Amino acid sequence: MFDIPGNAADRLRAYVCENRTGLLNAALLLGGQAWLKRTQQLVDDILSAPTYTRRIHLQVDALLALLSLKDVHEEERPEAGYFANLDPAAPYVEEICLLADGLAEAIAATAPDRKIPAHNSSNLCHRGGVIMDQRNEGPLLAAILDAFEAAHGASDTLNTVKESWAPDSLLQQQIAELDCLLDNPGLFEPRTLDRVHVILRALQHASELEWVTEFPPDENCMSGTVEHSFFTERGRMIMQAYLDVADLQSALRRVKDLVQVEEIAAALKQRG
Repeated sequence: MFDIPGNAADRLRAYVCENRTGLLNAALLLGGQAWLKRTQQLVDDILSAPTYTRRIHLQVDALLALLSLKDVHEEERPEAGYFANLDPAAPYVEEICLLADGLAEAIAATAPDRKIPAHNSSNLCHRGGVIMDQRNEGPLLAAILDAFEAAHGASDTLNTVKESWAPDSLLQQQIAELDCLLDNPGLFEPRTLDRVHVILRALQHASELEWVTEFPPDENCMSGTVEHSFFTERGRMIMQAYLDVADLQSALRRVKDLVQVEEIAAALKQRG
């Protein structure tokens, strides 16, 4: 799909540059506006960053998971709804398969020592249709691993955005406590969801303050016609942090739901 650059470390950047439009279209089809914005931010980061941070690697893995239909079987996730609306006979199905294959290859070439998320494009394209990617591990273990990964991603973006955004002391404490739980079973305690909720509300409020609307020149200030609206640079960073923390919230809720299901199943088994 593209010529391999002389330096293998640039493989991912070259792939993203050549397939930018396709990746954005696929993200919109499979994840809606939220994933379109998230992918646009990721593309900008990859093309501008001198080196790939851990946050960029996590976001690339998440994009590969989206293209590989990793979460379409989880009915409570938005991806399941977008997947249900796909037309298996449409040309974009094959394009999504090719994008997933190409991205996986680019990741492998850029960082051969990294573990690439489970991906099998042959499971995605079957007689011109899209089918669900089957996961080897049990749903609870998979959900726990997803939550730990989401926690790292949220922590990275939160600590990055703190450099330009000054949260109050209470919120800084909440973020610091979240950092302490990155690889700790305490991440799944009920109070963590409360902490994440507080952080989300603060990020939402902060992003609203960074939303700018420009109006065309009007001597009498009577037209009220909006020219365009956009986030400031700091607003984009805050919104990215919001999306990552929202991903963590969804992952934690998924673990909580699965634990409850297993507890109920075990109780019913004992009664039987």
